[in-house]
Amino acid sequence: MSEALNNLNDEYKQMKKEAASKEEMQQIKKDYKEMKTLIKGADKLLQKHDEELKKFDKVWDKLDKEYQKLGETQTFEEVKEELDDNQQQFEEQKKHSEEVIQKADEMIKQIDEKLAELDKENKDGN
Repeated sequence: MSEALNNLNDEYKQMKKEAASKEEMQQIKKDYKEMKTLIKGADKLLQKHDEELKKFDKVWDKLDKEYQKLGETQTFEEVKEELDDNQQQFEEQKKHSEEVIQKADEMIKQIDEKLAELDKENKDGN
């Protein structure tokens, strides 16, 4: 998302140069701050999502190791218990990842709406 932040900064600089009044300049500054906050929030959500994916990968690695151990001398009950534990961890990680993705989607929707609003304002102003 740093590219989005860079683009926002570039657009902000350009719009500042084109501002015709103090009120327009204040609105541009307000919109810029709001968009910057939204983009940074989206960045944080994406970082959290990446961290959750790493945890998710660890669970999968553990499942793979357990699968390899199945060839060893474990009782059926031991294997079933381990798989149940792993399945529970997997479901918890999956639920959490879905929540993070949903939050990221909501943040992206807000960014898209604000961009559309700014684009409309920019077109109306010209």
